[in-house]
Amino acid sequence: MSRRRVALLAGLALLAPSVPARAQTALSVAWGENADAVTGVGGATTLSMGLSHMFGTGGLTLGGGAPLDDAGLRWASATGWLDLPIPALRSGLLAGAQGFGYEDDVLDASGRALAADLQAYRELDAGPARVRLRAGGRAGALAAGRTTLRRALARAGVDATVLTGPLIVRASTDLWSAAEGLYPEVSLTGYATHEAVTVHARLSRWLHQDVPGTGWGLTAELALVRGLGLVASASQPATDILFFSPAQRSWSIGMRYATRTPPARALPAPVIVDAGQRVRLRVDAVDGASPVRLAGTFNGWSPEPMTLVAGRWVADLRLQPGVYEYAFVAPDGSWFVPEGTPGRKADGFGGFIATIVVR
Repeated sequence: MSRRRVALLAGLALLAPSVPARAQTALSVAWGENADAVTGVGGATTLSMGLSHMFGTGGLTLGGGAPLDDAGLRWASATGWLDLPIPALRSGLLAGAQGFGYEDDVLDASGRALAADLQAYRELDAGPARVRLRAGGRAGALAAGRTTLRRALARAGVDATVLTGPLIVRASTDLWSAAEGLYPEVSLTGYATHEAVTVHARLSRWLHQDVPGTGWGLTAELALVRGLGLVASASQPATDILFFSPAQRSWSIGMRYATRTPPARALPAPVIVDAGQRVRLRVDAVDGASPVRLAGTFNGWSPEPMTLVAGRWVADLRLQPGVYEYAFVAPDGSWFVPEGTPGRKADGFGGFIATIVVR
């Protein structure tokens, strides 16, 4: 594979946000070292910038970089994604598109690449875990010099997400299908927040003898003042089998400034009670007398029955001091928290949870 083509594919790995965004809009500036396009290790020193905007079910990220010496590339990228749930069917669509372009003054060359993903999914009720079955595909086109490649892959997979307090863990397995054969992949992703520190880690591996290596990534953000954070990251993504690009190791350190779009009204404050005091949770009936259940950190996210009282489902809790999160489970198995519920907040995966504080 040519140096230009490998450099182009390495840039595609920079398109996805490395940390799940807590704010709706963020600007980042970073300094670091991109992978060498031939060896996949230490290479050009680059100054990069990124601008992202996240909304309820999707996001858009723009990025660009320029070398600080004579050995690197100038590049620009854009990526967008959507998660379109269909709650009534416990299903939805995941869609994404990526674009990347570069110029190399040393080789007097330029190139571009486009890729798109589309998957349909269905959610299953699995107690404390959110399980999704997925099926779809990925297609892309790459142009480097006079060479143009086009390739498409089918994809099927399953992932399970568990949310426990400040920790989110997702385990996934995928089976990719190409004209030449099948490529199984497994991955594990973790996202944790503790006071002023946020950490995002990812580990993935191909279970195919002809696709070598294990991919990994680690990003940490330290909140300095309101909206401003120090971000450090290092990664070596697994081989991208769309065009069989090799692993590309890189690292960076920089600053990130994030702002939130003010809500139409103040967000509901969490329920705050003293130890030993009863906590009563209520939710309107969803479908006549069909039962609504309650799941949270206080019961291991295992849905438990609620009591129907005067057209509302009610649960009474007595909890030890601590911070607890919960959600309701509708008759069709979907998880929800009605707007206006005290302590309601986004769970980072397109849904909502609510918070109880026991002093």
